[in-house]
Amino acid sequence: MFTNNRALNGPALTRRRRWLRSSLIVFLVLPGSTRCNGDDITSPREFSDPPTAAVAPGEPLATVQWNGVTQAAIARNRPSQNAAWRMFAYVAWSQHLAIEAVAKNRGVTRAAMRGAVAGASAAVLGSLFPIDAAIFETAARADESSLPPGLRKAFLEAEAIGRELGGKVVARARADRFDAVWSDTVPVGPGKWSSLASPPAPPLLPLLGKVQPIFMSTGSQFRSPPPPAFDSPAFAAALAEVRRISDTRTAVQDSIAKFWALPTGSLIVGHWNTLALELIDRYRSGERAAPHTLALMNTAGFDANIACHDAKYTYWVVRPSGADPAIKLSIGLPNHPSYPSNHACISGVAATILGSHFPRERERMQALANEAALSRIYGGIHYRFDMDAGLEIARKLSALALETDQRTGLPAVSR
Repeated sequence: MFTNNRALNGPALTRRRRWLRSSLIVFLVLPGSTRCNGDDITSPREFSDPPTAAVAPGEPLATVQWNGVTQAAIARNRPSQNAAWRMFAYVAWSQHLAIEAVAKNRGVTRAAMRGAVAGASAAVLGSLFPIDAAIFETAARADESSLPPGLRKAFLEAEAIGRELGGKVVARARADRFDAVWSDTVPVGPGKWSSLASPPAPPLLPLLGKVQPIFMSTGSQFRSPPPPAFDSPAFAAALAEVRRISDTRTAVQDSIAKFWALPTGSLIVGHWNTLALELIDRYRSGERAAPHTLALMNTAGFDANIACHDAKYTYWVVRPSGADPAIKLSIGLPNHPSYPSNHACISGVAATILGSHFPRERERMQALANEAALSRIYGGIHYRFDMDAGLEIARKLSALALETDQRTGLPAVSR
């Protein structure tokens, strides 16, 4: 019943590995690039499985299986990139909370750990994708049925706990204001964004910056400073760089731009989750450590998306191709303002969180985040100052999430 999440992005990951070496070389020779600095990363909290609930060699983690179910649901239902990150955040958060609720019990069994994850996952996914609710319930029952009869009682008892916590996460999600209706108008003037869609469309998620964050106090906590003025030499130089790349775009740059656009499947959030699952498998994370990693990465990434949109709809910066129609795009143009870059915000956070949990992979994760950010310049849809501001949001947001987690653990469902 469970989906193998690796199959969802297999061909793309193969292409990814072919491009990585050459793309890193391209990155290193580009001037002025802002790296996602991991030198001050806080060490993550330690999570060990109770001896009574140890995972047998070769046995799949429940969190990994349900992450695959989530990726498949995203691919089927095709939400926006922003909505997909929010969905992963709530699913992973509920899994972590459910695991920790049962892991502290004396004599907790492996079956109970699986039940907690199944209950939380089915509850949250069923709310996010009501049309697929039966799929998630079938997956939970298949998980229960895979156990020997004597272990199913523990599974069901823990499943009830997971469903209760999942219900609290669902209630929180329904109140986070993600679906708020915008009734304002798009500002006009030199350097201001306007829709380049045909026909023009309302801006995408202009109120995302007002959504209730998980770690930040408000979406404006890490608001980017004003970008270069439209009539300034700095803006002209940034625009000229995008035009120059557009006029001379190499096959490598075009491939990088198209790869990181990730318009299908489980989108960019699914890609970072797939990378996380590979590291979880390689370094043999346990059933408690895996959901902690996934929850911290996805919830912090969701906050980064909120912070990024707060700045986008504060400054309303025109896209490069809006300022210079001669710029040729390599990828699709999102229907929202340019500054800062969403890809830089969320990829920077994901890379930093994964680098903190898997220190041997820190340099590689940071290189991927920088490549994701640069890909938007290569594609013709962002300026370099968009990338730099996004990576700065990522740095601050990651530091807050890691410090909060180290000090008190992930936030409780109710704030």
